[in-house]
Amino acid sequence: MLRLIWEKVRRDFWERRGETAVPPAAVQAAHRQFLAEQPVWANSLFDDCFLVCKAAFLFAGERLPSPLALATVWRSQFNVGSAEQKRADIHKLVPVMEAFLVLVEEKLLLAR
Repeated sequence: MLRLIWEKVRRDFWERRGETAVPPAAVQAAHRQFLAEQPVWANSLFDDCFLVCKAAFLFAGERLPSPLALATVWRSQFNVGSAEQKRADIHKLVPVMEAFLVLVEEKLLLAR
């Protein structure tokens, strides 16, 4: 089921933007490795649904999103806390998202 969703996302984005989007297979492989290395994130809504439904547009461009952009989208799932608390949470998340994006970049390099 998830594979079908990723295929649809990939097809939709690649049709709109040409073949310049980050391949979903690289994001999926990085996500599997990331969760294996940091399982606490599996129960923190950093899951397949997040990547397919909420963050897919970030990977539709020619390059990877910034860790700050990915952290912002992840934090937006939780509509609690003051604006100041949300900003603090996002900045705490940036290193985590950077680690995930490093894995995506590694997967992209291996696919070449």
